[in-house]
Amino acid sequence: MKQTSKTITNMQKDIRQFAGDKDVMTNIKVTKSAVKSSLNNNMLPAGTPISQTGTVDEATPIGLLFNDLDFEGIGDDETVTASVMIHGFVNKARVTEYIGKEVPEGVITALKGKIQFL
Repeated sequence: MKQTSKTITNMQKDIRQFAGDKDVMTNIKVTKSAVKSSLNNNMLPAGTPISQTGTVDEATPIGLLFNDLDFEGIGDDETVTASVMIHGFVNKARVTEYIGKEVPEGVITALKGKIQFL
């Protein structure tokens, strides 16, 4: 078993439009090597579109990464469990800010009926 200690200094990001219990999450296993090109300072930002197989996917995502996923100290072949929103209401402006670009139309289309971008 691997045990680490880390001091967190930044505030947790929230992609939800409304706080409450109407959001549905699922856990997806993500391998660092599968998302390495999308990492920013070893962090995969909240709002990143994620596929069923745990890759960044703007064409056919299953949902959006709910929280920042920290890969610091994680080897390329190691797996981390990510919380992925698969149903709910999302603040589009916050997601745009967190991922550093406009939410791609392919993501909005693929998640239509599951996630509403407000």
